[in-house]
Amino acid sequence: LEEGDQIEKIIIDISSGHNNYVSALIESLKHIDTWLRLNKWNDLKTTFEIAVSEPIISGFKGPFRITFEEHKSRIFFSSPVSKDDINNTTLAKKIFSTDQSRPLKKELHKILKSFGLTFSAIKNNTPLFLYMNGYLDTNYLKNQFRIFLEIMEANLKKSYSETPNLVKSDYIKVLHTFGFYLGLSKKLIEVDIKEIEEVELNKIRPAFKEIYNYYKLNLNDSVLGNELDRLKNIKDSNDWKRLAESLYYDREVTSPQKRNFFAHAGFESNVTEYKKSDDNIFFRYNKEFIETISNWLIDAI
Repeated sequence: LEEGDQIEKIIIDISSGHNNYVSALIESLKHIDTWLRLNKWNDLKTTFEIAVSEPIISGFKGPFRITFEEHKSRIFFSSPVSKDDINNTTLAKKIFSTDQSRPLKKELHKILKSFGLTFSAIKNNTPLFLYMNGYLDTNYLKNQFRIFLEIMEANLKKSYSETPNLVKSDYIKVLHTFGFYLGLSKKLIEVDIKEIEEVELNKIRPAFKEIYNYYKLNLNDSVLGNELDRLKNIKDSNDWKRLAESLYYDREVTSPQKRNFFAHAGFESNVTEYKKSDDNIFFRYNKEFIETISNWLIDAI
């Protein structure tokens, strides 16, 4: 399929009786449905149906009735991978466990961690991090997804007499992560969110309002709006300074506070720097704390 094309309908026929193939077909449909919904979210136009024929009796020429039942998976804005899958390259090691596959393990871990950070920044309403850290490009993800599918297929077909000992749950996590990340990356590109060294206050709300509306995260939009309105009144400064120096005149700059970071939509006063001239306000994170923020976001997946 070309970009933008969609399959109108997917039907699986389970009229072969009660056997393992029927269960496998239904399970496959469930995961294909979930993958597409994570990838396309509200834009999905594909419908899924299970077809069952009435028993075909010898000597009866028909017609035979076929019953169709719609299948619809429920999805939520929830990560397919956990912090434990990402930390210590746990999941990537399970997929690529040999020394020969070390480059593949490294590449997969890069994708899983980048997804975790991107997902968590949206879920936990910390938009400034996406501007500072960026995310992986859709074309790169498509290419890596093809490579992963080719390797998985080759492992499955390596031998028809012996099991390849692939852990289904691990591969499902990776497959769904690719589907979700491809959709996230595409949407972020559409609203012109990209990695930059500093971002103007007035550009943040419109872009993320569209993101939050798309993923039904409307509370995030309200919290972000309140936080940005509060920051419009900080005093002018031609030089970069920490928010704490402007917001709390009688308080010394302290170490970053994780609780405050999430409570203030990522604009924690000790890690966030600003510069203001007239009505233009620019924000950035102090690079010293990027790793700390990344750890917070992975923990909050």
